[in-house]
Amino acid sequence: HGARQAMNAPDEPLGLTVEGMVEDGRDRYLKGSGEGSRERLVPVAPALSGRLRRYAEKGRPDDCHTDRIFISLRRRSSGMYEELGARAVQQMLRAVARKAGIKKPVNPHSFRHSWVTNSLRSGVNPLLVARIAGHKDLSMIQSTYEHMSMSDASRELMKALTD
Repeated sequence: HGARQAMNAPDEPLGLTVEGMVEDGRDRYLKGSGEGSRERLVPVAPALSGRLRRYAEKGRPDDCHTDRIFISLRRRSSGMYEELGARAVQQMLRAVARKAGIKKPVNPHSFRHSWVTNSLRSGVNPLLVARIAGHKDLSMIQSTYEHMSMSDASRELMKALTD
């Protein structure tokens, strides 16, 4: 199940449509799906939401026949633009990482893993992190992020005591 989830990670944003962009007052979200296809809302910066909306409405080719926001630059033999696929994203990330001199393997799921790790290290409530990541409970956070050290715990405790 873990490998399947890792493979599905890049597919989720690739399926984003304008209808999947949610505004609630001043807050902006992208609709996603977590474990068991449960719908969730992922918070995004209003500026990013605005850029995505402008791109979806004005930046894509006029003859684009899909409601998905992210499309490839290639056309199918029918002349229609292809929906951007997970493989293409993985290849782009590898190419950009290579140009940046990054030696470690890079993939879309590593960005997700890094976000969760950094959020937890920054003191974001683990329940919120799990919810945003689409986990139904804390068990995935506990098992996957055990690598966080006691020094992380110590640093967070000292920060809480001095604030």
